[in-house]
Amino acid sequence: QERRMEMAASSSSSSSSRVSPRLGTLVWETMRLSGVWRIIVESNRKELEAEDLREPLWWFRTMDNGALEADALARWRRKRAVIRSPKRLGWFVIMSQLPPIAAAAVLGILFGAVQGLLGTVGRFLVLRTIIRASTTDASKVYLTWLAFLFFFIAAVEGMASVFARQLIAGHLIQTLMARNNVLLMDKVARVRASSSSDDTNSRSSEAMPSLSALYAADIPRMLSFIRYLSLLACGVVSLVGGTTVVAIYLGLGAVVALGCMLIVGVLQQYYTDEAKKFEPKVFESRDSVVAAVKQAIKAMKAVKFYAWEDQYADLVKDRRNDQGAWMVRYRMNLMTSISVGKAFPVVATVATIVTTASRRNFTLDPEDAFSILAVFQTIRVGMIIVPLSRVLFNTFVAIHDRIGLYLLAPEDTPVYCCEKKNQGDLASISDLRATLGGGK
Repeated sequence: QERRMEMAASSSSSSSSRVSPRLGTLVWETMRLSGVWRIIVESNRKELEAEDLREPLWWFRTMDNGALEADALARWRRKRAVIRSPKRLGWFVIMSQLPPIAAAAVLGILFGAVQGLLGTVGRFLVLRTIIRASTTDASKVYLTWLAFLFFFIAAVEGMASVFARQLIAGHLIQTLMARNNVLLMDKVARVRASSSSDDTNSRSSEAMPSLSALYAADIPRMLSFIRYLSLLACGVVSLVGGTTVVAIYLGLGAVVALGCMLIVGVLQQYYTDEAKKFEPKVFESRDSVVAAVKQAIKAMKAVKFYAWEDQYADLVKDRRNDQGAWMVRYRMNLMTSISVGKAFPVVATVATIVTTASRRNFTLDPEDAFSILAVFQTIRVGMIIVPLSRVLFNTFVAIHDRIGLYLLAPEDTPVYCCEKKNQGDLASISDLRATLGGGK
């Protein structure tokens, strides 16, 4: 701990620029995908070794970067001083570390907005022009120019999607995780320094998550779904842009499309809210499984002496089944919301085409038909991502709530991961009996 603090103090005074990247550096690393192109070229020449992979970028690498450690700890201590209620603890943890990496969030949102705008408005207008030109006596040069324009829009849309994901799921979240790791490891160091060998029977608060659960379950889960949140800006812009161009060019057909969107949105809202209700139960049941297993391992001598192996096996099995039941309910509602969103393009396209054709003596121009198909296929991203992101963002904040609970736990009591080795059984016999429901 002393070495880390000395390194942080010396680094913070000499290399303050090592806290967050400049805007130009961030854009450059995003454009080159942080060296992925070089790795792809190198993989064509030889079989890659571990030495061929580039080290993580310094703004989310804590090793030998004392300035980042000092900045993360200072920001958390300032924010911690104004915490009055644990209700928004996750927001306090996030906002304490967000300012140095806010540029990545802004750029990621802008690239996502560009993707959504080109996927709806750009594609609709160019595709409509191409089909109309192909049904008239347009020159081949004009058609070729339009084809290249459509290809260019599709290419820029794809690159914007890659850059948005690189910035949000890459730079932003990895940097946030590095800073959270600094806070957690500092907490561990301070708890170890304040805990004495006489505290072996002390127990942590039941409301506090274990560090092993944070690193083994919560953080990996967050890193797995964060790529979907990078599509949120694209989804919102595609919904607005798609409905706008459809309303301008189709009139009443757009009203039908909006009606379908409203019905689908209400259904998605219902299932999304149901999924959010079950999520805290998923966290609680998983923590209960981890707590039972850890207690049995820590008190192995007592478990063996009283022959409680079968009872603990049954206990863990029952808690695991309870966790599975809550997880099934959560996932069923979440997947139903996504499936309803996936059905939107088919329903909206058919309803819009039928309505538009009925107002034109059951005739429909090819450019309108194909443009409608293209627009609603792109709007599908928004219809899926926008409701899904509500659940995922709620999970993102809930995980940071748990990180905040760990950081604010008392430091005079051992916290799960911080026990010294060879201390013997850490749980009393009465604790074991209570866990087993009376100690059968």
